[in-house]
Parts: sequence; C-alpha cells; structure tokens
Amino acid sequence: MTATTATKATTANTRLEKSNRDLGTSFATVAKGAVAAAGAYVGIAQAKAAVSATTDLAKATLTLNKNLGISVKTASEFAAVAKARGVDTRALGMSFGTLSRQIEAAKKGPDSAVTSFKALGISAAPLKTQTPEQPLTAVSDGMAKLGEGTKRTATSMTLFGRGWQSVVPIIRDGSKAMQDQLALADKYGASFSGKSVKSIEDLIASERELKIAQLGLQVQFTKYIAPALIDVFLKLAQLVNGVRKAKKDIEEFAQKAGAA
Repeated sequence: MTATTATKATTANTRLEKSNRDLGTSFATVAKGAVAAAGAYVGIAQAKAAVSATTDLAKATLTLNKNLGISVKTASEFAAVAKARGVDTRALGMSFGTLSRQIEAAKKGPDSAVTSFKALGISAAPLKTQTPEQPLTAVSDGMAKLGEGTKRTATSMTLFGRGWQSVVPIIRDGSKAMQDQLALADKYGASFSGKSVKSIEDLIASERELKIAQLGLQVQFTKYIAPALIDVFLKLAQLVNGVRKAKKDIEEFAQKAGAA
C-alpha cells in the first residue's frame, strides 16, 4: 500500500465518521422535535375533540330549548343522552320541533295531532296550560302504556316526524325510566345545569372564534415554520449524500488495495 493510497483511505474514513456523527446528531434532533410535535399534536387533537363535543352539545341544547321551550338543564340532558346513544343531535332537534308543532296544533282543535295524543291517553285541554316539560312526561307515560306495535310506531311518527327513531328509545319506557336516563347526564357533568341561554350562546360564539384562531395558526405555520422544516430536510438529504460519497470512496480504496 502506497503512502498516497493510505492517505486517501484515512481521509475517506474520517469523512465517513464525520458524516455518520452529523447524520446521527441531525436525526436525534429531528426525532426529539418529532416526539415533541407529536405530543403537542395529540394534546391539541384531544382538546379540539373535547371543544367540538361540548359545542355540539351546546347547539343541540339551544335548539331543544327554543323548539320546545324546555329548560336549558332538561334540554342539555336530552342532548347528552342522545349523543351517548349515538343519535344525531340535529335529528333530535328536528323531532322535538315537530312535537312542538303537534302540541300547538292540538291546542287549536280537531286535528290528526289530537288523535295521536288521544292514542296516548292525553287530552288536548291540559296542553294549553302545561309547562313545556309536562307534555314530554305525559307522552313518555303514554308510550309505555301503549306498548310495542304498529300503533305506537304510527303515533311516534306523527308526533315526532321522520326523526322519531332518535327520540322514542329515550321516552318509550315511561317518564321514570326517561328521568333516570336524563339524571345520568347531570350526575356525570354532561349537562348544562345552572347555565342560561346567554351563556350557551357565548360558548358557541367562543367555539367559532377558536376555529378562526386555528385557521390563523395553520396559515402562520405554512408561512413561517414549513419553510424551516423543508430546510432541515434538505440538509439531512445533503448529509445522507455525504455518507454515500464517503462509503463509495472506501469501497474504491478497498478494490484498489485488493488489486494491488
């Protein structure tokens, strides 16, 4: 082996070692950053999911409160129970909207709504003076007495419209069973007990503002952070090319040394 060949081999080895060290350091730095970013992302994702679920519940609560006039507490309990059952809260709101129209129709006189309420043992007269929650209690008890079958199905469809299936599982077993379900929402803090309509509206408005803030964060990320990340990955690519070049030099040296 000549002195020149030995020098080339030493230089190639030195270059390879340096490239490997630099590459390892860079990968370690990127890995730490990736772990931190992943942790932050998971945390943000969980927080975002919690905010989204709470806002969805708030919107359903507001819809039920306005459609049927029931209290925020009761409305949020119904919304929470429906969500726990996998029921679309929008369908629940539409069903209660239909019920409110049927109640108003029954108050005014002879109508198909009157017939449906009579099937449940409810006369139209008391509906004129009852609180918004009282017809729900009466309908629930009437459903339980009516029992399973086509008559209950037909009555449910008339009183609750196309979304009747979203409501009936909550009310079909009588008012006691219904109240037991609603009480669970309050027990585990899934209701807006003690909240006013205004506070619910403020919550929904805050969620809209949060969405705008998240959009702004995405824009700022794209403008300032993404270019820096691209630069890091380009440097990593250069390091990888350096390692490949150093390995190639050593392989060439080994081939020449073997030939000698």
